[in-house]
Amino acid sequence: VNCFLDITERKRMDNALERSRLQALEQEQRFAATYEHAAIGISEIAPDGRFLRVNEAICAISGFSREHLLANMLFTHTHPDDADPDRQAFRKQVAGELDFYSIEKRFIRRDGRVIWISVRSSPVRDANDRLLYVVRVVQDITERKAAEQRQRLLMDELNHRVKNTLATVQSLAAQTARAATTPAAFRERFEGRLIALSKAHDQLTIHHWESADLRELLSGSLAPYAGTTPDRVLLRGEDVVLRPRAVLTLAMAVHELTTNAAKYGALSVPSGRVEVQWRPVRAENGESCLEIEWIEQGGPNVVEPEQHGFGTKLIEGSIAAELAGETRLVFQPQGLRCEIRIPMKAATV
Repeated sequence: VNCFLDITERKRMDNALERSRLQALEQEQRFAATYEHAAIGISEIAPDGRFLRVNEAICAISGFSREHLLANMLFTHTHPDDADPDRQAFRKQVAGELDFYSIEKRFIRRDGRVIWISVRSSPVRDANDRLLYVVRVVQDITERKAAEQRQRLLMDELNHRVKNTLATVQSLAAQTARAATTPAAFRERFEGRLIALSKAHDQLTIHHWESADLRELLSGSLAPYAGTTPDRVLLRGEDVVLRPRAVLTLAMAVHELTTNAAKYGALSVPSGRVEVQWRPVRAENGESCLEIEWIEQGGPNVVEPEQHGFGTKLIEGSIAAELAGETRLVFQPQGLRCEIRIPMKAATV
């Protein structure tokens, strides 16, 4: 007796189940590969805070091996000052009082280096809303935090510089107005001083407000008067890199000396010449200083004025107040001589 049974449908179902199993396996393998090789750190945390699973990226971020992390608790290596906020949020998440949360905190790596990490924590629950584990996605944001800190410092520094510049301009305006006899004289002198201040700012901006070269500063102020006459303006000295405060202070002092020379001194006649020399010297107290000499020759005979104007006060006062230096003006018949001495620690980088 031969019995025949049509099992085509059963075979079709078996084949469909096998394909479904293979697809599920493939998806699981693909998910595992994605999980393991993701560029961001991923970890699964038990409700009691134990690590259940970690990927390679979180090991690279923390500097610890997979075995070490799986043998430790969640907040073991969190910076002590940042542990409490994350711990409290995690407890609320486990208790069901909080669903998703994100936090930024410091983490102590295996090599002892403190880094900043961003954490996004999400619970995984079963069909009965029972917490199975928590998935935490971690990114190293140390560079971003450093950039934010630099940005804050730059803004604070910019605010400080703007206030100082406004105070300088206010003082220049008041002192210039006090010494000027006519509105035209005030405008001429005030604009000249503002331009000198602006040029100093330009030099500092080129060097990101970190420094500027002394020779460039002097050349910028004296270039309009150098002309085509050989040796009309001589600059002698080795390269010296100035601090920002020294740049602004010396720019104003050099402007006053240049303006005075152009109006009354060596630069007011074709035969006149100005020489500026600078060198490191040792003060009587043993302190290393930068000495700058302004020497005028070939101009009209010089007579020391009975009263010193704002320009002279600006040179002497600013060098002393801003740079703890000293200035000596010598009114020789053959030409003005100005000697400036500034402590190296205040003048140079």
